[in-house]
Amino acid sequence: MAHIELTAENFDATVNNCPNPILVDFYATWCGPCKMLAPVLEELGEKHPQLTIAKLDVDAATPIAIRYQISSIPALLLFENGQLVDRALGYMPLASLERWLSQNHVV
Repeated sequence: MAHIELTAENFDATVNNCPNPILVDFYATWCGPCKMLAPVLEELGEKHPQLTIAKLDVDAATPIAIRYQISSIPALLLFENGQLVDRALGYMPLASLERWLSQNHVV
């Protein structure tokens, strides 16, 4: 499943208008753990099509990263109906990520 690439320009409209829960991966191209997380998110999206996966490059969209106080990456922010529901920091294997999402009643 392809992910949505977010920018500072489309972030609010995309998150606020998404009909599904949306998981936003705040990442950077130079971040090793972010690169490790990418295939996990791909697999998560394939297993759970009711969840929208999006990515935001913190270097390219600094104002959004600042708004959400992202000080460590990867950072995963979960939104429902445009509202921030929860956040998780760092790399997680698929099982841990699914466990976290199930605690938020998403998967």
